[in-house]
Amino acid sequence: MYVDLIWLLNWLFDCLLLYWTSVLMKIRPKLHKLILGGLVGSIIIILSFSSFYAVANNVLIKVLFSAAMIWIVFGYTRMSTYMKTLMLFYFVTFLSGGILLGVHFLFQSEISLNSNLFYGLKTYGDPISWLFVIIGFPIGWHFSKRNFQNIEMTNISFDQLVKVRVKIKDFEIECKGLVDSGNQLYEPFTRTPVMVLSASNIIHFPEDIKKVVVNKETWLKTGEIIESQWSDRMRIVPYKVVGHDQEMLLAFRPDYVIITTENKQITVKKVLVSITLQQLSADHHYEALIHPQMLTAIPNSNAS
Repeated sequence: MYVDLIWLLNWLFDCLLLYWTSVLMKIRPKLHKLILGGLVGSIIIILSFSSFYAVANNVLIKVLFSAAMIWIVFGYTRMSTYMKTLMLFYFVTFLSGGILLGVHFLFQSEISLNSNLFYGLKTYGDPISWLFVIIGFPIGWHFSKRNFQNIEMTNISFDQLVKVRVKIKDFEIECKGLVDSGNQLYEPFTRTPVMVLSASNIIHFPEDIKKVVVNKETWLKTGEIIESQWSDRMRIVPYKVVGHDQEMLLAFRPDYVIITTENKQITVKKVLVSITLQQLSADHHYEALIHPQMLTAIPNSNAS
């Protein structure tokens, strides 16, 4: 029996469970804290194969280890937040355990441990578990955040106004933005969301950028390059409108976009800003249309 391999397997899963918890809590812990928290949780496995196995199987001890993992990774601010994080960690743990149990029973009838293929793996533990680690672990790590974001987007109140601050090189503007449920525009290759900013009422908006926006159609048809101070930030985004062929949208990569709602502040860096000279709101209530995915980013830690 290779205790070190079983311990490594559990350490990896503890780190993954803590990561999923951080995604749901919208907290970005440091990598070394995730690794240390997973390491502390995996000590239970070492104790289970020692003379302290009775202690390791005690429910209270397991709860104390879980509490220590949460404290190491997320810290302690107040009891309500701490308990919420702990309960969410158990929710993720039980959910993941149910999935693993289902996968195990689904495939165990198909794969025999006596087959030549898995004969060498028998002494290293269940090959189903190791296949999940080798294949499923990286996939789950990569896609879990996106899946949780998609779930969260369905719960966003779209008809809300937020404060928006956009910075592109030396230009910075603060205005009101409307979270637009109809804005599902992404840059197709990187899946970067695109927001729309109206420059119609912005007095100090760069004139060379206005010229680029006004002559966009001519520039796209002729291929003539219009030099501007944001040329290195320029992106072309294809999009479709009902009743029209595919069109092209001119957008720019900002340094950041800061969104301030009633209870949180979010800094978004993976976003493109499309500039329009049209007025978005007839009553001037807002000057920007916010992509809903931008609100699923992790809030700033120093936000009130």
